[in-house]
Amino acid sequence: MADVLPVPAWLEALNQQDVTTAVVTLNEQNAATPALISELAEAALGYVEVDPATAAHWLQIAAAMVQQLGNSPQLTAPVAYAQARLQVAQGDPRQAESLLLQAQAAWQAAGNESGYQRTSLGMTQVLAMQGRYAEAEAVAQAAIAHLATADPTDFALTLQHIAAHHNLATLLLYQERHAVALVEYEHARQLLVHLRSATTDPQQLQQLSLELAHNELNRATSLTFLDDPTAAESALDHAMTLFDQLGAALGRGHTRTNLGRLYLRTGRYAAALRTFDAAARDLLAPGVTMATAALEQLRPADELLLEHATAYLVMNLLPEATLALAQCERLFRSAEQPYELGQTRYLQGVVALRTEEWTATASALTEATTLMGTLQNDFWRNRSLVAQAVLAYYQQTPVPAAMLLDSLLAASPTTGLVAQAADQALGWDMNGLAEARLLRMRVHLDLNELDGAQQQAETIALLINHSLALPADPSPPWPHLALRLRHLVGRLERARGNHAQARQHLQAAVDLLERQRTTLPVEEIRSAFLDDKSEIYADLVQTFLDAAPTDPAAIAGAFAAVEQARSRALLERLMAAVDATELSTAAANADAQQRLAEVRERLHWLYNQLLGESGSRRLDAHTSQQLQEAEAVLRDLEWRHSQFMTQAQAVDLKLFQAALAPDQQAIVYTMVDHEVLAFVVSQQDVILKRKLATVEELRLAAREVHFQMGRAELGRDYVLQHEPRLLSRLQAALRRVHELIFAPLVSHLSCKRLLLIPYGLIHRLPLHVLWDGAHYLLEHYECSYAPSASIAAYCRQRQHQAAPLQSWAGFAINDPSIPSARVEVEQAAHYFTHAHLYVDKAASRQGLFEAAARADVLHMATHGLFRPDNPFFSALKLADGWIDVRELYRLPLSARLVVLSACESGVGRLSGGDEVVGLARGFLGAGVHELVATLWNVHDATAADFMDKFYQYLMGASHHWDEKAGSGVCAPCRRPQPGVHPPLTQAAAVRPAAALRAAQCAALQSGQHPYYWASFFVIGV
Repeated sequence: MADVLPVPAWLEALNQQDVTTAVVTLNEQNAATPALISELAEAALGYVEVDPATAAHWLQIAAAMVQQLGNSPQLTAPVAYAQARLQVAQGDPRQAESLLLQAQAAWQAAGNESGYQRTSLGMTQVLAMQGRYAEAEAVAQAAIAHLATADPTDFALTLQHIAAHHNLATLLLYQERHAVALVEYEHARQLLVHLRSATTDPQQLQQLSLELAHNELNRATSLTFLDDPTAAESALDHAMTLFDQLGAALGRGHTRTNLGRLYLRTGRYAAALRTFDAAARDLLAPGVTMATAALEQLRPADELLLEHATAYLVMNLLPEATLALAQCERLFRSAEQPYELGQTRYLQGVVALRTEEWTATASALTEATTLMGTLQNDFWRNRSLVAQAVLAYYQQTPVPAAMLLDSLLAASPTTGLVAQAADQALGWDMNGLAEARLLRMRVHLDLNELDGAQQQAETIALLINHSLALPADPSPPWPHLALRLRHLVGRLERARGNHAQARQHLQAAVDLLERQRTTLPVEEIRSAFLDDKSEIYADLVQTFLDAAPTDPAAIAGAFAAVEQARSRALLERLMAAVDATELSTAAANADAQQRLAEVRERLHWLYNQLLGESGSRRLDAHTSQQLQEAEAVLRDLEWRHSQFMTQAQAVDLKLFQAALAPDQQAIVYTMVDHEVLAFVVSQQDVILKRKLATVEELRLAAREVHFQMGRAELGRDYVLQHEPRLLSRLQAALRRVHELIFAPLVSHLSCKRLLLIPYGLIHRLPLHVLWDGAHYLLEHYECSYAPSASIAAYCRQRQHQAAPLQSWAGFAINDPSIPSARVEVEQAAHYFTHAHLYVDKAASRQGLFEAAARADVLHMATHGLFRPDNPFFSALKLADGWIDVRELYRLPLSARLVVLSACESGVGRLSGGDEVVGLARGFLGAGVHELVATLWNVHDATAADFMDKFYQYLMGASHHWDEKAGSGVCAPCRRPQPGVHPPLTQAAAVRPAAALRAAQCAALQSGQHPYYWASFFVIGV
């Protein structure tokens, strides 16, 4: 059964007829009677939420019959009332109010007291939706007073009495008067229990069970905001049981919405996401998602939409939060619901804060504060004002932030919410109050007001029932708040010079954070979750750096903390051993598979539109919106059926050293407190070099490199005409970066093989072509890259002893914008004993999965589409569509080397934990050992020759040793370089990094601008 009682077959049959035909049919059957009009109106009431179109159709038939029978008050009243309820469900409270007044006047004229009171109850909700609380409360109180004198054995009147208490309680919820609301819900519950004990009619008992379930659901809302999560969860569990017994999908969906909100407020984020997902399936029609639903489809799920947006915000999934909040804004503006609109604008302000859009932040928070001020709602007004204090703090104005917070906190409770009078509207809940005090403590620390910070810490600890003593409680009641408090206490102890205690507090914060992170179901949520929490890891690193810079234990501790902070989600993806069975649950569901296929087909068309016939990228507003909607559907389907990933432990220094080759050193970069620093690691020792540069100095230098390299995008003729000047300026930019982050390390380098592990913005820099004033870095060193030391060590463990590369598979699509792609793969094929070409139509999805399982080397010459706005949807073009990062994970990849001769195939967007998300991640996650990728667009005309050189050196000796000269001579470039590199053996030449270096030296010797060859780099150990 649904949330409505079943209707007779004849009534359902009316859905097959238009209004005129239905009225004619009823007249022929002599069924057009007042009783039938009332039955139609009552049936429509049960359908206004679950099937508003059916309800509207029945009401149109009823209205036509009313006109036919003479518009008497007894006939017009029930139809107008039902039409009003339909308008409420469709988000038009003003029209609903007009219809309720009509119904009320008609029932009064007919002397129908029960009907009159019924409209009064409906008017309470309609007025509350519009923020007219005083009028609504007067109507509700009058109805309660009148119905209290009614006959308690009258079932209909007692139900109305119960509904009156419910409506008043709901009105009190809008005003955050939760303690009083609980009293009203208890009145209603007692009436329900009494009525159930006196009733034997099965249909009435069923109706009472439904009312009791709604009572428990709503009561839990007040308990949640009054910070009694145990009682709230118990009430919601009871409601869920009742709704399940009744088969009431809508009620179950609303219960799951509230349960998800409770989980979110208590830091149980994974449970919240799962519960919201289940709620959406209850509240929306099959095949409809939150991202694509029309406004009328979203109205039954409006509360879920707002809570889901909040969850996205907490998870730092900002694009998803932005999309959901835009839907909320349209929904609540169209329905003129100021309470929900005020919450929406507050959340939009917080999103804009995270993205540093200060004007948008101020606009959203000002409107939120105004709306909540008009409603006299201090709870949400206070939240908005705290967000304004955060804005002031972010804009480097801590004193105004402190003044605003002090004025807010002066009137707030200090030890909990019990200090507030029972009838008082809630101004703060524990989460909001803790947020405000945590920010105030941070401002104290920034201003070096250590006593003030200590006082705030003690107040917060008391508020959240958490002891500041060490060792820390591993399972505090409010973990999301406890970890932030531990973090700030760690900073406080460090400011006092208590480094050991600071480290303990910060490690406790990291441990709490790790527990939360590893409950999250999929990698993009795990990585995004850390976006605003990287400071905790950085502060832990600082406690080690505070020790003597040559202390081996401190260096090892700092290294371990750095590794714990980055690329853990990718490492966990590698450990998950994801294969083509990952969507087995969806595969068993034909509807899900069909839905996946439809959405992907839509996305493929949009990607083609985005790329354009010339290969240029065109992301207009309309295309962007369509992409967001389609990708949101596909993302939700993927998340729903993804495997859960286990926790990966970061590598320690000793294990990483053991993973390096004897002739190899690693440079592990990181950034802490605006400082760029690096670990220089070999098998035998480690050197920590601090203060290489400030982050801002490096940012400016990197911007100049990107600008100068990008000037070559103006075309080959332009480059040839202005090459000396262009090259000189590019080399100057590359030299500046070299001086900042590499030159200070040179004296510590004794090996000619370097494993470069970037951090932050360094991921986008071509370190192998840094210029020292005479040579590029690759002329001195063989360079390879890794996302983190932990991933490098893990991949080294998985690598087999390098057997000869024999089998090769090459992909090239037929596309006029990259005419040399086919030539490129045909040339490369000649170097392998077993070569398989997939060109034109054969370069398909099926072909890719086949080739991935059979080849030692997989080469792809195609279009790459990097999506900085949604990087997991970065994609490679195949003959029959596009394949994105998540699909690449499921390749049955046996290839040890993948070569991506595609635009921006190595570019990624940085997310929390220094995760780099782009096309390369798809192949790394599929398990490839080594990967050749690109940092910018591939120039089609030169790529084929460059790749030919690469394979020439990959499959044969690329260097020789000049015994007479006693120096290293690079065979491709023929440039004597004393001591540059030792003689390379055949095995060394097979290393992709060595082969790529040789090909780049050859391009350098031929006089090509670095734009055409420096883009390529090797990810691997």
